[in-house]
Amino acid sequence: MKNSTLSLLLFVILLIITIPLRVFADLQPDSIVNKYEAHKYKTMAYRLLRPINFDSTKVYPVVITLHNGPGIADSTQSSYNISNLRPMNASFTQEPLRSDYPAYIFAPQANSAWGSGELQLCKEIIATFPSVDMSRIYVMGQSMGGVGTYTFLILDPTYFAAGIAASGFAKVADAPKLINTNLWAIHGSTDTTVPYTKDSLFFQAMKTLKGRMKFTTLIGIGHSAETRMIRTYQMSDIPVVNYPLDSLKKGYITQAAGLDFDPEPNTMKWMFSNRNNSNTLIQTPLNDNVSFVYNRQNSSISWNDKSSITRINIQDISGRLVKDYHTENSNQLNINSLNKGVFIVNCFRNSAIVASGKIIR
Repeated sequence: MKNSTLSLLLFVILLIITIPLRVFADLQPDSIVNKYEAHKYKTMAYRLLRPINFDSTKVYPVVITLHNGPGIADSTQSSYNISNLRPMNASFTQEPLRSDYPAYIFAPQANSAWGSGELQLCKEIIATFPSVDMSRIYVMGQSMGGVGTYTFLILDPTYFAAGIAASGFAKVADAPKLINTNLWAIHGSTDTTVPYTKDSLFFQAMKTLKGRMKFTTLIGIGHSAETRMIRTYQMSDIPVVNYPLDSLKKGYITQAAGLDFDPEPNTMKWMFSNRNNSNTLIQTPLNDNVSFVYNRQNSSISWNDKSSITRINIQDISGRLVKDYHTENSNQLNINSLNKGVFIVNCFRNSAIVASGKIIR
C-alpha cells in the first residue's frame, strides 16, 4: 500500500514538473503568440505586432503594453518573450479593432519593475520602427503594468499622448506632474492586491488639481481588471459613495478629475483620438549622439549640437525635394513656410544623413 501511495505521489510530482510552465504563467495561446514577432534589443526582449496593411507613405501610432508580475521572465525561463503578451495583446489581434486602429502594438518584457531604464529602452526600440507617428505614443497595462503606466507617464509626460492604467496607482505627490496628461485609470472596488484606495486617493488629488484624468470604478470587482481595459464606460456625475442603483446595474461608475477632459466613453476611441502636440522625435541612428525634436506648436526642428548639422532637406511623401536648408552653426530651423501635410526630414552632416523621419505639419 505504501509503495502504491509513494508511486502515485511521485507520478503527481512528475506530472506537475512536466506541465508546460506557460500554464502557470497564464500565457496566451500559440494562435496569439505567433502573430507577434519576437525580438531582442540590448537587455530587453519584446514582441511586436505591426500595423495591418502597412503603408510606408503613412505614419502609425504605437501602443506600449506593459505586462503584470507574471510577465516577468529572463532568458533562462521558458516563458521568456512569451509571458509579456497579455489579454490586451490578444484583443489587439482581433477584428475590427486591428482594422479600426492600425498601430504598432509593442510588448516589452521586464526583468523586474517598470522604471526609467525600461522606458529608455522602449524609446530606443520605438526609434527603430519605420513610419511612426511620434505624436501618438500610448501606454497601457494592468497591475504591475498599471503601476508601470503611471511610472512611464510621470517620468516623461511629454512623450506620451495618453495612457490607460488598470489596477495600478501612483504616489499622491506625483499628481502635479500629470495634470495635463490624458490618463484613464480603471480599478476594481474590492481589489486588495493593489488596493483600490491607493488609486482612489491619487484620483482625489487629481480632482483637487482639476487634472485631465478619468477614473472608472468597477463595482464589486477585485484585481481582475485586465480583461476590462477595452470597454465602453459612460461618464457619471455622481460621487462614488454608496453606489446608486443605476451604477450597480451598469457595474461601474466613471468620473473626471476636472473639466478639461475627453468624454468619449470607449477606451480605444478615447486613446487613439489623443495626440501629443508638443514634441515629435525625429528618428536618429542609435549610435549617434545628436538628438532631434520637431515642435509642432511652433513648427521648428531643433537639435542638441550646433556644430554637427550642416544641411536639412525636406521632401514630400513621394520623395520630391520641397526645401533645402543650410544650417551651419545653428541648432534650430523654423519651417513655418511649409504647407500642411506629411513630410520626410533628412538631416545631414556634410554629405552623410545622420537622422531621418516623418513629420506632420
